[in-house]
Amino acid sequence: MREKSFHTHVAIIGGGLAGLSLAYLLAKDGIPVMVIEKEDYPRHKVCGEFISRESMDFMLRSGMVKTEDDFPLINRFELVFSNGNKHSCDLDPGGIGISRFTLDHKIYQLASKAGVIIIENDKANTISKQGNGDFLINLKSGTQINSKVAVAAAGRQSTSLYKDTKPKADKLSWFGVKYHIELPMDVDLIRIMMFEGGYAGVSAVENGRYCFCYLAKTDHLKKFKGDITQFENVMLRKNPEINKLLNQRTIIEGPFTTSGFHFGYKQMEQDDILFCGDAGGFIPPLTGNGMSLAFRNAVNLHPLLLKYFRGEINWEKLKSDYKRYGESYLKKRITSGEFLQNLALDPGIYIQTILSGSMTLFPFLLKKLSNKATGKPF
Repeated sequence: MREKSFHTHVAIIGGGLAGLSLAYLLAKDGIPVMVIEKEDYPRHKVCGEFISRESMDFMLRSGMVKTEDDFPLINRFELVFSNGNKHSCDLDPGGIGISRFTLDHKIYQLASKAGVIIIENDKANTISKQGNGDFLINLKSGTQINSKVAVAAAGRQSTSLYKDTKPKADKLSWFGVKYHIELPMDVDLIRIMMFEGGYAGVSAVENGRYCFCYLAKTDHLKKFKGDITQFENVMLRKNPEINKLLNQRTIIEGPFTTSGFHFGYKQMEQDDILFCGDAGGFIPPLTGNGMSLAFRNAVNLHPLLLKYFRGEINWEKLKSDYKRYGESYLKKRITSGEFLQNLALDPGIYIQTILSGSMTLFPFLLKKLSNKATGKPF
């Protein structure tokens, strides 16, 4: 059993894109920071693995990528309805494809080199505010961490650690599945394909592979007693384009799975614990780039923490400014994404027909939909 005690300025619970990026940015500015990650690196994560160009300046500045040409450039979008009807448009500003296995490990290396202490294969059991205002975090291994600031970046699933941060109970939970595959498909194309109760995406990543990932409502999987193969053969294959893809693909890695998550805006702070990344709000992948939002969240929180530790703002000002970002930007983008996802996934054939027909008559509608998946560069 690991029994140690650490003292740090910032403890970040969760080492995904948001948590690692924030830790890296803070460490570069001399702020002592620790990350607690329940898994190890490198690792696979269920993710669409497409990053819109809004993140490119940040990724280049931070050294995550050397040039845009290091990874597949994606600049075309195709939307396929459940009946196989297809609509396509140019994707502006486009983006790149990169696996979470590669990206997370690269940020992990950058953060470690910058001086971030990363505890892997361990989990925070409890967190409490002490009399002096610091946080005491007890890990499963027995390790204790005392920190001036605590950041919850443990992803979109609620945990008992932060009280009740779940969306309303009437929202059905989702599950996700990802494969890395070989496929005869254009490298510059990303496809989103609907099926009953969910949707799938496919786009290129590094090393000549493609990421094939789908999300669906958990109650649909329960009908198949959790059997993913049977679910795919019955539900996904109803869409003729997905059926064709499943027949053509060669599985390289996977399936990787996740479950029990909900879409929606949560909060940026509770009981002086700051929330970052999917812990603060999870945007539907259909219309929102979650990877870019994770980076953007870290970029917005970083200068506030820097000013706080330099004595330029107090804690209440930090919380106020951070909540303003959540309410004025993140919440609006997530709410818009939820609305469009619900519209696109409406089970009624009538609605699907109207949407598809409207995109045939007015091609600019698809362009507007694709633009919802990106924001301004940061």
